Amino acid sequence: MEVYFAWFVYYIITLPLFIAHTYLIVYWIGQEYTKGLKIGLFIMLFIVFLYCFSVLELLISHEFLSKWFPVVFETARQYMTLGNIIINGIGNLYIILVFIAVKMIRRWYLSSEEKKNLNQRLLEVKVAEENSKIQPGLLMYTAKRMEEMAIKGSDDISSAIATLSEILNGAMLTKDKSMHRIDEELKLLKKLLKLHAIMNESEAPQIHVNGADLDNSMVPVLVIFSMMEVSLRTLRKIKRIFIDLTSPVSTFKVNITWELEEEGSVLPDLLFLHEHMNQFFPDRFILFEQIQNQQYTLGMEESL
Repeated sequence: MEVYFAWFVYYIITLPLFIAHTYLIVYWIGQEYTKGLKIGLFIMLFIVFLYCFSVLELLISHEFLSKWFPVVFETARQYMTLGNIIINGIGNLYIILVFIAVKMIRRWYLSSEEKKNLNQRLLEVKVAEENSKIQPGLLMYTAKRMEEMAIKGSDDISSAIATLSEILNGAMLTKDKSMHRIDEELKLLKKLLKLHAIMNESEAPQIHVNGADLDNSMVPVLVIFSMMEVSLRTLRKIKRIFIDLTSPVSTFKVNITWELEEEGSVLPDLLFLHEHMNQFFPDRFILFEQIQNQQYTLGMEESL
């Protein structure tokens, strides 16, 4: 029983030495002096620490523990020899190497988890990107409106289906693009306005675009389309639509202004619109709105 207790006391007393030695090797000189010409200083400090901590452990074992537990820790007359110091230091190195191995395994595990999280994030972005091409919200909203048209006995259901098919085909053609010309975006917008005009039994409003060269100006794929699509679910009796574009180097800005008639429209829910847009352009944009007389303006700034 005394033997077990003696070794227990030994490990309790020498544990701070092991911790200090390991910390100095792994977290200080191992990070500060292992690059370039500093490697020589690393080797020198490594040897100095190995010698000093080995001497300290020999002193504890032979000067203190041998007096408390003489049966377990016998005192040799010449214990402080270079051979004993080296042998004792090698024992300490074993502990340091085990700690370094554990640290490397932990770093590998964390790196693996970070890679897994990154892949998951990339998958989410890819799914969001594909969703932006398929426009599931548009499909669900249109299906509901077509059901209402069928109940009313409307003759325009076939036209609505054909227009929706053209929109989805056009959206899928942008699958591998992040930017396209403004005139390509406008073609999809006009088809979208035509679809809503059919479902609402009204005339499609005219679109006026300012601040853009229709042949050369580039915009993020479906960014204006997505804003317009959600807003048109509640806006009614639209006279005209004005789109103002500015495209600095790192930021794309767009303002969409709807000129409305006096009654019949419910303004879009900005929070819902933000959640909708965040699926397609995660954490890259700011939305704002302005209401003045019979004009409703929805603006967006997106980081490119």
